[in-house]
Amino acid sequence: SAEELSDARVSGAQEQVFHTVARVTVADEDRVGFGDQRPRYDICFPEDLESLNFRQLPAGTMLGWYSESALGLRVSDNSGDDVSEYYLAYRDGRILLRRSCLLSMLTSDITVIYQDCLCYIMEPYPL
Repeated sequence: SAEELSDARVSGAQEQVFHTVARVTVADEDRVGFGDQRPRYDICFPEDLESLNFRQLPAGTMLGWYSESALGLRVSDNSGDDVSEYYLAYRDGRILLRRSCLLSMLTSDITVIYQDCLCYIMEPYPL
């Protein structure tokens, strides 16, 4: 739909138009911090988290760390269905991308993370 369109573009041989396919949120119960500060925080993100914004990230990219007590990130598609397992993997205390994707509106503002979301996941429209 028109409201899902974005001006996000990835440089390359040809321009691509991306659309939002999912939203990543943090549970209110999870304590969020920056840098690997487990177990003080349930989920920790890298200090330079926002540097991952609007870049095509490969599968295996680390988004952060989690403690055993963490509920984990929730990825919801545009219908509100939980698609977390399609996009995220939890291995050895690290939160990883399962597949290549583009993250948009990625924020390190903890208020925004709790009140809205951590980021959106975008994918290119098929050509």
